[in-house]
Amino acid sequence: MDRPASSNNNQVYKVALASIVGSVIEQYDFLVTGVIAATVWGDVFFKLPSLAAVAAAISVYGIGIIIRPVGAYIFGHIADRRVRRTRWFLPWC
Repeated sequence: MDRPASSNNNQVYKVALASIVGSVIEQYDFLVTGVIAATVWGDVFFKLPSLAAVAAAISVYGIGIIIRPVGAYIFGHIADRRVRRTRWFLPWC
């Protein structure tokens, strides 16, 4: 059954708003984590001279930023193969 155009537009706006809110929260999280990595983590987690400790903390933070898209690619591929494909075709059967 077809839905009215206004209902589809309303859903598009809801999805877009949820996406924007999620992105803002994620960027805020990265900002806070980066500030904490540069100011606190070096002294807490690494028993090195202060400059080396801050460099190590920021390096660990940077590795996390680099690895995140790789993990999203791998786990997204797994999800596409095992879950999304069957859920996509199920209503069509």
